[in-house]
Amino acid sequence: MGVWRNERCGCGMIHASVPVHLGPPRTSHASRALLGSLLVVLVVLSISPAAAVTVRITCHDGSPNARVASKGHHRTLPAVCDLDGAVDGVCTFYSEGTVLKCAINGGPGCQDVSDDSSAPPCPFSSLPIALPLGHAGHAAKRIRVAKNGVYPSDRFIMRCLPPRQPESTTTSTTLPGVPSLSGVWTLADNNLVEGCPPGAQTPTLAPSIIMQQMGTSLAACVMGYLNFTGETSEAGFTSDPAGDLSDLGIGTAEWMGTVSGMVLASGDIAVTERWKLRFASCENVRTGVMTRDEPSCVGHGDCIQLLGACSRCLSGRCESQPPFCRPSQ
Repeated sequence: MGVWRNERCGCGMIHASVPVHLGPPRTSHASRALLGSLLVVLVVLSISPAAAVTVRITCHDGSPNARVASKGHHRTLPAVCDLDGAVDGVCTFYSEGTVLKCAINGGPGCQDVSDDSSAPPCPFSSLPIALPLGHAGHAAKRIRVAKNGVYPSDRFIMRCLPPRQPESTTTSTTLPGVPSLSGVWTLADNNLVEGCPPGAQTPTLAPSIIMQQMGTSLAACVMGYLNFTGETSEAGFTSDPAGDLSDLGIGTAEWMGTVSGMVLASGDIAVTERWKLRFASCENVRTGVMTRDEPSCVGHGDCIQLLGACSRCLSGRCESQPPFCRPSQ
């Protein structure tokens, strides 16, 4: 469980008739407070820390809406499932228990609850849960027990039901002649040329990069929380010169970085990172190679086990589309 806060919202009380949105933000400027401005305080029942809570979440494969019920109350909430947005025999559930309990039950303290996950394509702080349909497409159920230290454990009962609509077809998000870079990549650095004076450690983006492409626009996530954007072409991609790469945390804020990549004949990407000190006319250059994480598979279960809840087996290879079940903004 992450750190729950709502530092950006001096919100007053919002009544129960206001819809609760639990999915990613739709504005390009929201980053760390994914759900902070979308949560509500429901003055219905208080949640006693000494009492166990059972939350039931019912999802249809492919549907974004879930029926969430707890303590005699139920609501239909969007973006709780099916997070992968596809009719593929698997329901994918949003899993942060505290957010879900507050959304359906409310109570003291819920005004301070938010999901502090970074914006897509970075993963949720609490990773989604994938629940495949049962044999011959029948309903399936899974019970997740969340321990609360000395207090009784909460129970989250997830049910995956067959789809209401036929199986969906994959729609291309790329343009003709432009390679698709969406997916999970591993970056191996192999060279650093230092043109700046020693003393400050040059940042590195390795080892994992998640990329999500819409047309020629590219959004990427490095180190699990840091976003950068860019443009793709037939040859590869180039990141924007500004953005989160300019502020990588304590000890590295003096660096400004850009990233570019050239697609090789093998399908790998030759990457060049250029890091400039803010107050010096020097540059350090690091090069490396990115390889797409697409192990072979027989079924969806193989990919879920290898790459996480939002990877699926397509044409014998594991693919994450969109990465980590985070739709484009």
